[in-house]
Amino acid sequence: MTDTKTALPGRRSAEATLDPIYFFQVRVVYMKDEACRDLYYYNDSEGALWDITPEKFEEMSEDEREEFFENNSSIDDDRLMSEGYMDCFWRTESIWLTRGEAERYGVSKSYDYGEKNVNWRVWCGYAKGTLAALLREHDPSPENWIIEDAKKESVTKCNGLKEEPVKG
Repeated sequence: MTDTKTALPGRRSAEATLDPIYFFQVRVVYMKDEACRDLYYYNDSEGALWDITPEKFEEMSEDEREEFFENNSSIDDDRLMSEGYMDCFWRTESIWLTRGEAERYGVSKSYDYGEKNVNWRVWCGYAKGTLAALLREHDPSPENWIIEDAKKESVTKCNGLKEEPVKG
């Protein structure tokens, strides 16, 4: 059994969690109650709700509609959540060894994931079982994790707590 007091000293100093792993999570917002479509106009082309009833919108002329869209913005998700029409959850997209790697990934993909801590986040959790043992066994210091393994040309596979080159 691995001594948890000496496990991964570099990573443990950065977090208050033993054997930390980092979850890159994306915020997923979904419609909980379709009744809001009776209260607010839904624009199919934009997939957005506007703060006007569908009846009033239908009564507007084309010019009035154009002016309405120019002078107003769609209802934001936070408002719809506070009114109980929408809800959200965090879906894990990937798991990383360091918070820095996960955050750099999110920033580099901002065109897909949007703004940090609004549309995506990095959440720290702890590894258990074999994964925790592997992290402890193969981590002499944090400096060795990030680039050195990426530079290796040979692919390896995990076999218990030992690595072997993949043949084939």
